[in-house]
Amino acid sequence: MRRLAAFAPPYNHPPRFQTSPVTAAVAGEPYVYDADAIDLDVDDTITSTIESGPARMTVDPVTGEIAYAPTVESPSEVAVTLRASDDRGAVTDQTYTLVTAGALGPLDAGMACGSSCSAWSPRVRVVVAGGRLPDDRW
Repeated sequence: MRRLAAFAPPYNHPPRFQTSPVTAAVAGEPYVYDADAIDLDVDDTITSTIESGPARMTVDPVTGEIAYAPTVESPSEVAVTLRASDDRGAVTDQTYTLVTAGALGPLDAGMACGSSCSAWSPRVRVVVAGGRLPDDRW
């Protein structure tokens, strides 16, 4: 009787995030989230990438630290997907919504509706140091 032995390659564990994302930012202040991921396969190298997020958001591929400088023109809410991948092809995504206080979005965002909103006009009251504008208009 002949015995056959079949050997499967070792299982490749996907990386795991060990941190919860920082989901709040403030326009005009630096946003930093140090995302930490581990892999049960201790010899695997983990690389971090941003799969989706706001423009100018960066991640250090080795440390996983995300940096972003939101402005008043940044989106007030944006979905962010951070990916941790190992050198054998296993991946894990961490997706969250980043809410930026003081962000209003692109300056022309309200005009994207075309003629259907041409009568819409936001009122902005400007107050200067020492009082109102000279003609006290809205």
